[in-house]
Amino acid sequence: MAYKESIQSKILKKICSMVSLELTAPKGAWRGNKKLFERGCTIEKRIVNDVVCYMITPDDMKIESIVYYLHGGGYVFHQTINHIKFCTKMARESGIRVMIIDYSVAPENPYPAALDESIKVYKYLSEEYENTKIILMGDSAGGGLALATSIKIKEMKLMMPSKIILLSPFLDVSGENSKMVDIEPDDPLLSIEFVKKCGRQYAGDYDLNDPYISPIHGDFKGLPELSVYIGTHDILYPDCCIFEELAKKQGVKMNFIEYDKMIHVWMFYDIPEGKQAQKEIFEELKG
Repeated sequence: MAYKESIQSKILKKICSMVSLELTAPKGAWRGNKKLFERGCTIEKRIVNDVVCYMITPDDMKIESIVYYLHGGGYVFHQTINHIKFCTKMARESGIRVMIIDYSVAPENPYPAALDESIKVYKYLSEEYENTKIILMGDSAGGGLALATSIKIKEMKLMMPSKIILLSPFLDVSGENSKMVDIEPDDPLLSIEFVKKCGRQYAGDYDLNDPYISPIHGDFKGLPELSVYIGTHDILYPDCCIFEELAKKQGVKMNFIEYDKMIHVWMFYDIPEGKQAQKEIFEELKG
């Protein structure tokens, strides 16, 4: 889906191009004042099997489902205020509960820590809310983790999520897709070097091509309906295109929502294209 790029988007790219990403993550979970985000919703901190979680419940709950949200950050950053801001807005505007977890990150806690914690919390949700549909969602590394989680759920024969929504997902941590080179000059946020360093730190001693680390190599047969939101100026775009083809060949219903000239997780930003993507995502939750 193509949109004429807004002036705000061009300014955002310029700002992003001036900011360098470091490979060190602050210790601890989100430290913001939750009262800043509790307009129209309640944020409850929970510890589920030693995993820090936040259940966001809208004041006007219209949908009985729960969004199980896995945050991005290259597997080396904890969740940020941007993730809380996005999830609280999603809860308010969609009228749906959102559970976001602050999983362990590399290099201190490489694979399989994040996947193990994700499964622990998913099992809790499926047991505690056994008659409730769970929508699995994640951005960037959280998108890759969401897909890996869904593959593990299938293997463990747990209750499947009703839908999977991936936002600018990080699906292959090797960073070896040759088409990334063509996009890198247009991507102000990510570099191939950064992607490879994150991937190597997350994988630790394991093979980068392990399907639970790089879920693009996984078996998708039997997964529920999938939606992928991706921008063409994101170096993760080529891997998402491959994933679309693989999933469809394996019989998975796939919605591939492509935004022309958009960057990594643009839906988090207060630009026209970001607002449009949010609207589509929130409407999808209601469907």
